[in-house]
Amino acid sequence: MNCREYQEFFSDLFDGELPPDRKADLERHLGSCAPCGAEYASFTDALQALQGAAARPAGEGFVSGVIEAAQQEAERQALYQHTGMRRPSTRRLVAPRRMAWAIPALAASALAAFAVGFFIQKQAGDRAIRPQRATSPPRNGSRKTASSM
Repeated sequence: MNCREYQEFFSDLFDGELPPDRKADLERHLGSCAPCGAEYASFTDALQALQGAAARPAGEGFVSGVIEAAQQEAERQALYQHTGMRRPSTRRLVAPRRMAWAIPALAASALAAFAVGFFIQKQAGDRAIRPQRATSPPRNGSRKTASSM
């Protein structure tokens, strides 16, 4: 067996529930394998600490609170049973099936509006950054033509 398989028997060894041959084999392994010996020592220390810890009794406030909550629930059950009222649902409210498309449609619309706005702003910014083309001076009659020479 390997160490992992031996460790599976730690609880049985601690509780004294191992057959004598298995117990002798495990104790022999614990004596020869330092990591398993340390692991078993840690295991037994933890279990002994848990066994030595005193259980705290529940306070009077706790007990009376549980009893009161149980009585209120019993009264509520009786009310629903005798009056024919429906018990309030504890299920989460969900949108009806016919409205199931509304949220994805709204999200798609918002995304489309954002994309269009972004595209328009980008185009306006690109136009402002582009250098203006050099324009020729206005043509008025001051330019000499071949016929006037």
